[in-house]
Amino acid sequence: ADAACAALQRQVARREAEVKALRLQVEQTQRHVKAVKGAVRRRSARQAMLEHSKDERSAGSAAESREALQFAFWQLSPSMLQRTKGAFIKTSSAHVYDASEKRNSVIRKNGAAGMDESWLAQQVADQMEEEGAIRAQIEEQTQAFQQQTVQRKAAEAGLFGRQADVLQLRAQTLKAEDRVTRLASDLRRVYRRLPEVVRKKLEQSATQREGLKERTLEGLQQTHRMDHFKWLSSEELQAHIVASRESNAKMISRQGAAVEELQRCARAGEGLSAAAGEVLASKEVLDQAWSRLQGQIQAAPLQREGPGGKEAIIQSVDAVQAILQQFE
Repeated sequence: ADAACAALQRQVARREAEVKALRLQVEQTQRHVKAVKGAVRRRSARQAMLEHSKDERSAGSAAESREALQFAFWQLSPSMLQRTKGAFIKTSSAHVYDASEKRNSVIRKNGAAGMDESWLAQQVADQMEEEGAIRAQIEEQTQAFQQQTVQRKAAEAGLFGRQADVLQLRAQTLKAEDRVTRLASDLRRVYRRLPEVVRKKLEQSATQREGLKERTLEGLQQTHRMDHFKWLSSEELQAHIVASRESNAKMISRQGAAVEELQRCARAGEGLSAAAGEVLASKEVLDQAWSRLQGQIQAAPLQREGPGGKEAIIQSVDAVQAILQQFE
């Protein structure tokens, strides 16, 4: 991410340098266009003067046309005037007046008096075409500059976004480093405690292995009993038969003892049932006697003394209640 950020910064700096160079080129082109426009204006004025001189030349006034041309030459810039004057002197064959010298000096010309109008028109047309081409080039460069400006702003926005992404990645990296450090500490602790844990597990398994093995074998023998017998030898089968017979004999003897105990318990139960019937009959008799006694007590008046007195009755009642409680 840092390398990508540095690369984007270098690209932005390079784009800014290109934009600065394009701005300088646009300024130079604008100055050139301004100069071309001035030249076009001057050529237009010169063309107007040439047309005016042509009209007057057709009327036969060559001297006035020369003065008009000289006036148009004086309107041009010094460098353009010198070039136009040199071309005019080369193409002319008559004596003409030089605007930069005295009015009375005469120059020998090699051609007829006048100026080639088609050449001037061609020069003006060429300059106008050049101006149009330069204008189109300037517009293209301006559009390219605007596009580069938009791209630069987009690159700057992307750079800011990349910086935000870099910050987020840096935060995530720090979190990941903390997590890795924590996991490394846990792994180191587990690695150090691993031998002790393995030793404890082995000790526990050594004590429980035999019992687990026996219980597992017994369960397998009970689950697959018939399959287990076919893998035994004849001696083992004979021993197993003897053990089974002894076990059956023990079970039969225990069954007989249990049957005898059940019979004895049945006889005892019958005796207890008979005793319970007698007890119930006695209880009924006592209930009847108690009822009669209560009726007699309620019907006859109580005497204080004598064998039929109150104390004797109370003693009889207490004795009957004790007998009833005993039966219950």
